[in-house]
Order: sequence, then C-alpha cells, then structure tokens
Amino acid sequence: MDVFLARQPILDTTQRLRGYELLFRSGPENAYPGGEQAQTTSRVLDTVMTTGLDTITAGAPAFINFPADLVVAGQPVLLPADAIVVELLEDVEPDAEVVAACRRLKDLGYRIALDDFADRDDYGPLIDLADIVKVDFTLTSPAQQRRLAERFTRRSLQLLAEKVDHPDDVARAKADGYTLFQGYYFARPKLLPLRDITALNATRLQLLEHLQRDELDYDHLERVLRQDPALVYKLLSYVNAAAFGLRHEITSVRQGLVFVGEDNLRRWASLVILALLTDDHPAELAITSAVRANYCEALAPLIGMPRRGLRLFLVGMLSLLDVIFDRPMPQALATMPLSDDVRAALLGEENELRLALDLVIAHERADWERLRDVAATLGVDQADLPALHYQALGAATGGPVGTLLGRRSPRVGAACADAPGHRSGPAAALR
Repeated sequence: MDVFLARQPILDTTQRLRGYELLFRSGPENAYPGGEQAQTTSRVLDTVMTTGLDTITAGAPAFINFPADLVVAGQPVLLPADAIVVELLEDVEPDAEVVAACRRLKDLGYRIALDDFADRDDYGPLIDLADIVKVDFTLTSPAQQRRLAERFTRRSLQLLAEKVDHPDDVARAKADGYTLFQGYYFARPKLLPLRDITALNATRLQLLEHLQRDELDYDHLERVLRQDPALVYKLLSYVNAAAFGLRHEITSVRQGLVFVGEDNLRRWASLVILALLTDDHPAELAITSAVRANYCEALAPLIGMPRRGLRLFLVGMLSLLDVIFDRPMPQALATMPLSDDVRAALLGEENELRLALDLVIAHERADWERLRDVAATLGVDQADLPALHYQALGAATGGPVGTLLGRRSPRVGAACADAPGHRSGPAAALR
C-alpha cells in the first residue's frame, strides 16, 4: 500500500540544509489528517524504519514530533542519536517522568527541540535539557520573538524561526539572533509517496504473542519471522539503515534480531503491529484486545492451567479479530497457524480456554449473572476477579500497545464485579 510522508527543510542563515522535519500524511493531498499524535508518530517511525532514513533525508537529521507517552516509553531510541532531533510537542507537560526520560535521551546523545515554544514558568527543567527552541512566527509578536531571542541566545541554545512565510520574517529573525529557519518562504512540505510492504496479519500477531515472554527465544522468533518475507524486509531495512553507520551489512534474520536487542525489538514489533491493529478502526480495539489477553493469562493458575498461560493470552488477544479484520471469525482465522484448542475457543466451541474468555467478556460487559455462572463452572472465587481485572487493565494500558496509543491510565472495560449495572469499554457495544 502507499504510505505518504512529507518533509520540510530546515535551513541556517546561509540557507544551507540542516535537517528535515518529517510530517505524516494520510494521502496524496499533502495535508495532516488529524488524530492521535501517538498513532501519527508511530506511523512515521514505522515508515522511517522500513524505508531507511538515508532514503528519506539523504543523511540530514530528521526532526520528529514525539508526544510525552512515547518519550517516556523510550521510542526515540529506535533510531540513532546522530540521525534525529526529538521534538517535544507544545502540550508536553514537564513532569518528573518526562524530564527523567529526556535526561536519559540526552545521556545517550540525542538532541531535543521544544516545538511551538510557549514561555511557561514550569518549563525550566526541559529548557535546561533542550538544544533547540522552535518559535512559531505566526503565533508570536515581533516583541515576543525578540524577547525569546535575548533570553535563549545567552544560554547557547539554537533558536529556530518556524513558519516564516515572508522576507520580513526572515530579516527580523536573523537580526534578532535566530540561526535556523523553517517555513513557506523557503519551501513547502514536499510529499514523498513511499511503497510500504504489508506483512501477513497472522505473523504479526504471532510475533507479538512471542514477544510477551520474559526471555526471548531467538530460535523461535527467527522461525516466526521467516514465515513472512515482508517482516524480514522491514527488520533488515531497519537495521541496515545507513544512519546506523554499520561497517558490514546485516544479511540474516538472526543477525538482525541480535543487533536490535530485546528492548528495541519489542518496541519495533509493537509499532508494526499497532499499524495493523488500528488502521481504519478505533484505537480502543487494540487496547481492549490487550486487556482481554492479560486478563485471560492471569486466570491461568486459578483455573488449573498454569502451563497454558500463553495460550490463554493468545485467545484474549485474538478474540476481536473478526471486528478488526471486518470479516467472520472463521475467515479471520483461516490462515493463522493456531492449535486446535485455541482455534476452537475463538470459534465459540466450549472448552476451558473458551470459558476463560467468556468470563473475561462477561466482566467487560458487566454481565454479572453470566460472570457468576462461568466462575462457578471454572471453580474461580469471584472475590479474586476485580484485582485480576485491574491488573490486566494496568498491563494493557501501560504496556506496548497502550503506550503507543497514548493511554496512560486505565480507561477501557473498567467495570468490576462489585459494581453491578456499570458498563464500559467499546467491546460492550461490539457483540
């Protein structure tokens, strides 16, 4: 499918290229489509990692917008420190978690820019860590622009005049001490239509399931990846991007997995799978699937299935596959390599895996009568369920899926067994 990315040059006082800001576009109209910034940044990162920064920026640094959640999650480290500038969006709150994450990025050699800077009293900790301050010339007066220049040039910060559209803007900015420029006066964002490779949905979901393990089995991961040439292409494109500065090209899946490392591999896979799960569907579908997966897995020791936790996880994760893929469940599962009991549970046949899923769905929908009946069949004490549910909510909204979607607190399916009549979560309206 076609992926659209725009870039706008950032120039210095002599009009030499100093970088490009990368902007997500949903189609050939070269306009920002709106939506959640976490999803937008995730798509930009996925495209960059697949295509390679050298192809997109020709070696110039890429300025990429990051919301607070992705900064805290460490997503910028998916790309090399000398290849990107981490732009903190104007609505990022400078709380302790954000400041600590930025300090870690600085220690790793990343540069930080404050986008659309507003002169706020509480921004001191982020200003101390910043390398570049971007000032929107359409939202500030000449007097404000001059005051910011006087304040920050004394701190050895680079000032970037953003959205400079007229020669007078440029002349005034230069006179005030601005050294970087971005705007229509120099160039409009240029659309870069790129051809993405669509990975098999089944393999992506299978990969996500394997990445939930505490210790990764690289032999197994390699076998999973080899089932889908597109995912292999994405992995090797990512690790062989010229911006990494590798001396020798990585040509095997095993080399790629080892080079990326466990943390980045989990992040990379989550980004790829997120694009699949939320494309053209409400983002909450991914969160609801993750809640179900974690809840089902947490039930394993309570229902006498301690060794089948991963199968229970998979049943929960795939339980909305028909909604996500807009097709009946038998068709959605047709090409997926699943065990007989997992497949039967997803198709509604009664077995222990299906009963666990039924309990989770009953809790999600606040169907207390069904919850009581299924809990009794499984031999589960209802008093244990609220804690398991909130544990699953925390794991989902604080894990890879939730982080990438910008969810920082439990929101989906927050019904609990001691609150009869309460309903929440999008899945309650799906079935």
